Parts: sequence; C-alpha cells; structure tokens
Amino acid sequence: MSTKPASSAARDGLPRIVAVGDSAVLAEFATTLDMAVNARIQRIARRVRAQAPPWVHDVVPSMAALAVHFDADAVAAADPEAAGARIAAAREELGRLIAAC
Repeated sequence: MSTKPASSAARDGLPRIVAVGDSAVLAEFATTLDMAVNARIQRIARRVRAQAPPWVHDVVPSMAALAVHFDADAVAAADPEAAGARIAAAREELGRLIAAC
C-alpha cells in the first residue's frame, strides 16, 4: 500500500491507502475537489463493486476518496489464530484492487 501523502498521490495518480479502524480502508486520491478525479473515483467504485471478494460490505465513493468496508470477522473466521494477519492481508488485497483500477 502507498504511504504517500494525498497531495503527492494526486500528482502521480496513485491513491494513498490507509486503514480506517479494523474493517475498512480509505483510498485518498486528492486533497482538493476535482470533477475529473471524482469521475475516476466513481469508475473505480463500480469496478471494485464488480470484482470485490464476498467479505466486502460496502464501497463508498466521495468527491476525493473511496472507502471500502469489509467484514473483518469473515476474513478472520477461517483461522482465528491468524486473524490479525488475515485482516492485514485483506487490507492489502483491497489496496491492490483499488490501485489496479
């Protein structure tokens, strides 16, 4: 996942992806309102919805960011001992999915 500030993310087109609690990630595409960026976010939201694993609950686009909420319990259910690692892997997978769109 990218750890670039949102301002540099906006320059190179790659979002800054951060965890939001233990059951969501946020991809920040810009720090200003830009209709072209928003159109891209809307396209990415449609693709993420279409390609999302079954444990994804919701895909929420905004003007400059995209939140993806997922079921951390479903991700961890297969192996409770490795729940933390599985949730981190889910965040990584969602980050790759967002970045690939």
